[in-house]
Amino acid sequence: MLMVGEAKVLLSHLPMFMSPHDFQVIFEVTLREPNADPASVYLQSRRTSSERIYTWVPKPFVLPSLFTAPGSAAGMQGTVVRGHFERGGKPITSDQVHADITRVMFSHKLTPTDTAPPRLRYLLFGSPGEAFVAHVITRPPDFDHVLSVLLPQPPVGWDGRALLLEFPGRDNTHDRRLKEGEELDATIVANPPSSVRIKVQREFYDETGDLES
Repeated sequence: MLMVGEAKVLLSHLPMFMSPHDFQVIFEVTLREPNADPASVYLQSRRTSSERIYTWVPKPFVLPSLFTAPGSAAGMQGTVVRGHFERGGKPITSDQVHADITRVMFSHKLTPTDTAPPRLRYLLFGSPGEAFVAHVITRPPDFDHVLSVLLPQPPVGWDGRALLLEFPGRDNTHDRRLKEGEELDATIVANPPSSVRIKVQREFYDETGDLES
């Protein structure tokens, strides 16, 4: 899972169009470990390193159990990695870190036969003071794309859970993805719809290969 955020630790599952990886899910978590402070280790590393990608590598578990089981607190055990865990990343904690699920901000099972929206869509998540967007994944070929954004005027009453944004006049293709430095208006897909202005800040992740088929 991709790990972003400093005010809050947020995890975005790195999906593929095959079981058991066929879910787009975004969590808010808290990190803990006996006799250690993994959250501080992560924050210190992110603030002092030029690395954009941090990943969470959990021990084996059943992904849907984190957002389908009612009642009990869910979580995972694993390791925080500076960089991509499959592409030269370096562990910065032990493998005994617990990530307790504070909130499930978004969850959706990917179905390759779904119809892709014609217009570019992203999920807005995080908090008014530290917001991110993640491209909405639908069917192959597709792309996973996560960036930080500034919100000059956050949506009224927004608590950080994922909001669906659509960008009018922008095709839903990788070539037309959001770029660092852009400032533009998005439509919040809701009833009734509304608009929000975003300033695109930093790109954290851009992946096409895992979602080609």
